Amino acid sequence: MPACRHELITEFNSSLLSQRYSPVVARNYCTYASGFLDYLGPRAILIADVIDVQVE
Repeated sequence: MPACRHELITEFNSSLLSQRYSPVVARNYCTYASGFLDYLGPRAILIADVIDVQVE
């Protein structure tokens, strides 16, 4: 997942910046998203399979 993970975070960051989020906010959101991916990895949960309970 590392290469895919990096691509996901990079794409997310680009999306946030294109929506005119401040670079600091975009960096923070990417950090949170990266932490969430860290949570999913050991549990072998694909992003496409995430449900509300895992996000809240």
